[in-house]
Amino acid sequence: MIKAVALTFFIASHALAANTPEEVKCTKEPKTLKEVAGRDVHERWIETTMDDGKPLKIVITSKDDQLYFIFDKSKEGIWAEGRAEVCKEKKDLVLRVSGKDIKLGKEAPFPIRISMGRGAKFKLRFDSNEKLHVSTFGWSGDFVPDQPKP
Repeated sequence: MIKAVALTFFIASHALAANTPEEVKCTKEPKTLKEVAGRDVHERWIETTMDDGKPLKIVITSKDDQLYFIFDKSKEGIWAEGRAEVCKEKKDLVLRVSGKDIKLGKEAPFPIRISMGRGAKFKLRFDSNEKLHVSTFGWSGDFVPDQPKP
């Protein structure tokens, strides 16, 4: 009887632990991005999987001591930019920007305006130190670090 109670308690405690959401770490500050990401994060990235010959450039930088992102489509201009929050969720990072913090560029195509007008959420997965996979509903792309031209 005691063994059965102990076994039941053991199984129940592990079931509860398995269903407990893991702690999510987030930051809106550049100085704590490395801590949340668990690694250095390059500031500039350039797309390698575009099919139109115009790679998207992603910049994750600082503006007024807050994380700031820029999506800049080569040969077209800025599609979106704004203050962002980065969270660690399981093995991935998630970049979120609220509707009040996003600014859509005049070059942003209509589908981008519709999908990002009230904010956006992007999953960031590092495949290696030099490769980043970015995805959101209906789109994904692979990126490598982009070194600014001297």
